[in-house]
Amino acid sequence: MAWIAIVLATQAWPSWETGIRELFASDVSSYQRIAEAAPGLPTAPVPAQHAQRFPAHWAVGTIADLAGANLHDVYRVASLLCLLAIVLVMHRAFVALRLGPGPYALCIGLVAASAYPMRYLLAAPGMLSDAVFLLGFAMVALGFAQRHDRLVVAGVAIATLGRQTAVPLAFAAALALVVSWERPRALRVAAVTLALGVGVFCAEWIVARRFSSPGTGGFSSFTLLGSLDHPIRLVTREGIASADARAFLGLLVPLGLIAGAWLRGRRPPALPALLAASVLVQPFLLAPAWVSHNETRLAALALPALALVAAYQLRGLKLTSATIWCVAAAILAASFHSRYSDVGVPDSTVWAAIDVVASLSIALAIGWPRIRLRGASEQSTARARAT
Repeated sequence: MAWIAIVLATQAWPSWETGIRELFASDVSSYQRIAEAAPGLPTAPVPAQHAQRFPAHWAVGTIADLAGANLHDVYRVASLLCLLAIVLVMHRAFVALRLGPGPYALCIGLVAASAYPMRYLLAAPGMLSDAVFLLGFAMVALGFAQRHDRLVVAGVAIATLGRQTAVPLAFAAALALVVSWERPRALRVAAVTLALGVGVFCAEWIVARRFSSPGTGGFSSFTLLGSLDHPIRLVTREGIASADARAFLGLLVPLGLIAGAWLRGRRPPALPALLAASVLVQPFLLAPAWVSHNETRLAALALPALALVAAYQLRGLKLTSATIWCVAAAILAASFHSRYSDVGVPDSTVWAAIDVVASLSIALAIGWPRIRLRGASEQSTARARAT
């Protein structure tokens, strides 16, 4: 696939130690301790939020131990396989929606050529739990695209094995199932989805307590209940213009595509938007000390659902070749993060500027026919009134 080839050719490949030293993958220190202890569990305490994400790292460590392989190499293979699986699952979702070649190319580009999470996870394979979450979330998106309840249930379970982020997703998916599918089957599937998401998290929490840092991991410490003051800070001294603004950087490109389609009269579908919202709002609600300057990465975990929103909007929409090439170029340009790509972008500030310009260009390119038509109509009305 062209998108994958271009991304791999322009990807930066920092060392394992660089990610930890430069703090864009500092969580890997905890994950590596879990993997190194496998097939047992760590004896020294691990921060509770990291300990609860042990399944993927324990599995990698166990495979490396049994095979006698280098742990970092096993991580890289597992991460690449997860990322490839995410792209393939989203491919199936777009095919299920019967996207035309142009809209399909743009939607798959949103996933394959994203600075966050795709390039980030290629640069930081130790963050495997994020990739596992995204794979589960992509399966949920495919389940809704195909109206396949087992995919939704399995996707929520896999996502929860990756990150606690999946617990709010389980509630949103259950609500979407009840609203969208037939009763009484929808109620049963929704109940199973919710029970499985919460149940998997509770099991992880119970196991992780054995090697979690003392005094952490309680119910209020790592749930929204411990951060209820943060929404107030959004409109006060630590507001949206400071730390929280970073969260939007990983969302601008898909939101630009969604906005452009909306300008063409295609409203975002409610249910995929609900799934996306259940994930992307979390870094805004959680306290800054808990998020620890990872707003961009955490908000970008909503990408599978945002790509599904865009796919629904673009389905059947006629786009010129010039528009498709313009939007594709903007998607690619926005992926050139200064740290995770190797094309000479000097720093994150320059990348952020490219990201903003690319998003606006995408919205304008998609929405321009409607904008031009509206402008012409207003001019005709003004001339008619003048005469």
